[in-house]
Amino acid sequence: METKVTERARIPQDKDLTNVLLVEDDAVDRRIVERLLARRPQPFEFAVDSVGSLSAAIECLDDGEYDIALLDLGLPDSSGIETVRGLSEVAPHIPIVVLTGLDDEETGLLAIKNGATDYLVKNRSLENLLVRTILYALERQKQKKLILDTNRQLQISKANFHSIVEKNSDGIIVVDKDGVVRFVNPATESIFARKAEELLGNLFGFPVMGVKVTEVDIVRPGKGPGIAEMRVLETEWSGQSAYLVLLRDITERKRAKEQIEHAAQEWRTTFDSITDMISIHDRNFKITRVNRAFANTFKIEPKELIGKTCYEVFHNAKKPPSYCPHLQTIKAKKPLYVEYFEPSLGKYLGISTSPVFEENGEITGSVHIAKDITERKQAEERLRKANEKLKEYNQLKDEFISTTSHELRTPLSIIIGAIRLVLDEIPGKIVEEQRDVLAMAMENMQRLSRIVDSLLSISRIESGKLDLQKTVVNICELIKGTVSDYKDLAREKALSLDCEVPEHSVDICLDPDKTKEVLINLISNSIKFTPEGGWVKVICTKQDGKVLISVQDSGVGIAKEDIPKLFDRFTQFGRKAGPGEKGTGLGLAIAKKLVEMHGGKIEVESKVNKGTTFTVSLPLTTETEAEGLPAETDKLLESALVNE
Repeated sequence: METKVTERARIPQDKDLTNVLLVEDDAVDRRIVERLLARRPQPFEFAVDSVGSLSAAIECLDDGEYDIALLDLGLPDSSGIETVRGLSEVAPHIPIVVLTGLDDEETGLLAIKNGATDYLVKNRSLENLLVRTILYALERQKQKKLILDTNRQLQISKANFHSIVEKNSDGIIVVDKDGVVRFVNPATESIFARKAEELLGNLFGFPVMGVKVTEVDIVRPGKGPGIAEMRVLETEWSGQSAYLVLLRDITERKRAKEQIEHAAQEWRTTFDSITDMISIHDRNFKITRVNRAFANTFKIEPKELIGKTCYEVFHNAKKPPSYCPHLQTIKAKKPLYVEYFEPSLGKYLGISTSPVFEENGEITGSVHIAKDITERKQAEERLRKANEKLKEYNQLKDEFISTTSHELRTPLSIIIGAIRLVLDEIPGKIVEEQRDVLAMAMENMQRLSRIVDSLLSISRIESGKLDLQKTVVNICELIKGTVSDYKDLAREKALSLDCEVPEHSVDICLDPDKTKEVLINLISNSIKFTPEGGWVKVICTKQDGKVLISVQDSGVGIAKEDIPKLFDRFTQFGRKAGPGEKGTGLGLAIAKKLVEMHGGKIEVESKVNKGTTFTVSLPLTTETEAEGLPAETDKLLESALVNE
């Protein structure tokens, strides 16, 4: 490998150092050049690396940084113009000065065309030309680089400008002094809904001279009219005075503004048409907005109320009262509703208040809606008095029924006993016609007795004088026993009567007598209102801590509109029952109250001609309440529900 020969002087740190690569195979010529550069006076100093072949030169360029190359055209591994091309391809960024032994201008110019910066003829006086040529070459390279960098920046700027113009959402138009369009960007095509070729070379159509900012109406084929904001600036185009027109499509913005203004007007109209008094208050109790109803209430224009405090307007006071709705809303930071009598207006007001918050959660005030509820309050007072009178009437009625029932019970018992004696022929023989009359009288007297007993039961329950005698009972056995009592009656009507209860014992704390009376009422009703050939079924289940007892039948059913009144007293709906089976209309009312006394409820589902299902729900508890309960003083419901 060829050895690199270096000739470097001791250079002070503040001197400019130029690194030179000398490519020369002739030792004498190489030494001449090195000495010429070494003797160069300040301020220019040269550091020279010398090699004798093109390959060695390429290796040096790969390893280090050089400012200039001095190149002989006749090298062992390359000669002629190919030598210039080879070195130029490796180091296009550094100037190359060709050293040639031929005094041939054509060769020198050809070397320059192929990448050299300049050339020198060796047989001429190198002492006067070498350094100057190097310095000129370095300066030309510097200027060339500057020009290339400048052009590159210009290209970048041009590309950036082109990108901005092309991608700008505003229309950019150049109009010459005659009003003819010379340039448009893509956004302009979109704004006018026309292609660029339709616009270029044609009159712009809008005056631009003396215009700075204005709005113009635009006709857009196929899109309807539009509105644009137009700005005009004076500029130059192709060396001629022109106008730069900037168009911003504000069609949607204008429409949105119009819609907002229209909505605001509608809101104001709606706000003022509301008959309730509406006002908005800030944190300091000052009124910021009111509707017409509010202003009319105080007989003052809305604008005259703005800025006044709510307690000054509403209460004619110097500070808010403790019950002030706005004050309470500010403290609670949540919607509130209050009702009170306002002496200054002589009216009852119902006021709804809602807090108004900033984005950071701070409360800024509240919205008040004050409604005149004077008529409602007066109606409520009239209703309260009417209810008191009704309550008094009901009490008198209940007392009358209770008293009357008690008074009727004894003579009824005597009459029934007397008829039974006659029918039993204790006083003497009776004829068959007399027996029929007495039997009919006995049937009606017994029905009257049941009505009296039922009235007494209702009276006792509603007055709280009926006590339950609770004990722990196996509800399954109670149901089976009650169903068994009605087997014969079901057979007489050719009905199927069954019950389904759990196989294991289900213990529950209740009053067995009263519970059986409820079952009797429901089972007897199902038998009564189920035609021959039908069925009745009693089902008992446990579910969610409750005992459910369902009495189902395939009977005549109950109309949907009659169900809500089913448990009212003396309620009968004309359902067709068997002969002699007319009830009192009190059985279901008593059953419902007895179930509720046990903490349960009774529900019904029914369809006409499809059947009815009564479901009794009782809380499942085995805690006996028998201890400590007062003894039952009266057997009030002994037969009230029987045969109902």
